[in-house]
Amino acid sequence: ALFKPLPFRHPQQLFLIGAPFSQAPSIAQIRQWAEAAPEVRMAAYRSPAALGATADDSPIRVFAAKVGPGFFDVLGEYPLMGGFQPEHFVPTGGRVPVLLSYGLWQRLFAGSPSALGQPLDLPGAVESESGQALSFRVAGVLPRDFLYPNNADPPDLILPFAVAPAV
Repeated sequence: ALFKPLPFRHPQQLFLIGAPFSQAPSIAQIRQWAEAAPEVRMAAYRSPAALGATADDSPIRVFAAKVGPGFFDVLGEYPLMGGFQPEHFVPTGGRVPVLLSYGLWQRLFAGSPSALGQPLDLPGAVESESGQALSFRVAGVLPRDFLYPNNADPPDLILPFAVAPAV
């Protein structure tokens, strides 16, 4: 058998802890693990899920995934433009910062760099856990060849895991 190496920097250093969503470790647990082992870089992510929405009055099917702080540092892969800032991982109630796939950026913004910071409305897009309607603000664009660490197609949108600070 011939195996293709993983397409990430330092794949021999990556370790995946996975579980069904109902049994997955919480963000708080991951934070505790990271504090207990500061020499180990950890980041949470969720596999993409279909997000029904419309764009230009036409139904589209986009896949959205969520990532935690440090996700791109752990993979050694970074957005082509922009990216998440630490404050993006704290809920604000406003527009959700989002990273666009290269293809969606081309489709919705014709590849314009001015997409950064722009509002992105996808009517019908709702948060899977709460059912709350979502509106977005473009925080960045992923490279054309970006690979997400799952066995499915890469997501069209990447959202931050926004978690209230530990008290």
